Amino acid sequence: MSNTTVREFIRNYENGTYSSPRMRTMIEAGWCDWFCEDEELKPRLDAMFQKVKQIAMSSKIDMDRMYVYFKNNCLMEGGTYDDFRFCDIPGNSLVYTITLASGHRKTAGQSEVWGKENDFKEALAKGTWDDIENFFKPEEKNTNKLTLEKALAKRNEARSRRRSFDDDDYETPKGLLNAEYDWGFWDAVITIMKNCGMKELDAKAVL
Repeated sequence: MSNTTVREFIRNYENGTYSSPRMRTMIEAGWCDWFCEDEELKPRLDAMFQKVKQIAMSSKIDMDRMYVYFKNNCLMEGGTYDDFRFCDIPGNSLVYTITLASGHRKTAGQSEVWGKENDFKEALAKGTWDDIENFFKPEEKNTNKLTLEKALAKRNEARSRRRSFDDDDYETPKGLLNAEYDWGFWDAVITIMKNCGMKELDAKAVL
């Protein structure tokens, strides 16, 4: 089973590392057990990747100390269904199991999240996928968030300030240098956020 961090998994997927449907590639992507046909693993991975990415930015998920793996489950009574699971890399302990659509008869089609917060005794959240997303939404305690949109606006502002100077304007070198620095700085922040699939981060991390 792969213990690639969640952040690395997302980056690898978006870079095409798991684009091949070969079994070896699917195992590297995180598949550990399945009862479906081997050729179904890639489309099932594609569907679950979107869900993983949607909740990976949650404060409940440590993208650098957790890994994610995938299972296709077969029940004695009921249908097969997929889930993905987040584990702590230190200690290799299971933290969350997320079911997209339950195969159990009583909860058929229901999305669920189970976790160590209550020792997996009952679902922490259930219903539709929106209910799962809401469970993983970051707490609104810290309003000092830098979103990708804000970073883009700051880069545009720095770019406009830089263009207000003439290339041969030596009377205000400090202002010119500051504008060029800010432009480069925000361009780097945006590149990092995009490469890591980050929609927001704590502004204190960069300011």
